[in-house]
Amino acid sequence: RSWPLHHALEKVSEEGHGVVVLLNSAEDSYNLEDRIHEFFDREQASSAKGGSGVYFTVGTGSQILRDIGVGKMRLLSPPVKFSAISGFDLEVVEYVPYSQD
Repeated sequence: RSWPLHHALEKVSEEGHGVVVLLNSAEDSYNLEDRIHEFFDREQASSAKGGSGVYFTVGTGSQILRDIGVGKMRLLSPPVKFSAISGFDLEVVEYVPYSQD
């Protein structure tokens, strides 16, 4: 489950520093994590598909993070593998899954 925006902002505030990047985001029940998993499920079923908005979004977000000086990061997300971010010299050192507790 993805972090609701207000909880993500609270978590970053508690940590004392951090970055929140929103791209193509509409906070509703159809969250980014669901879209990512749907994309990879479709790709495994049919490898003949062309480019994807998910890759464009990840690339755009990665470029923004590099432009503002992010390198290593703790990602407020369940583990999701995007090997392409290493091309931007980004490294996820920890995934922090959302918990309602």
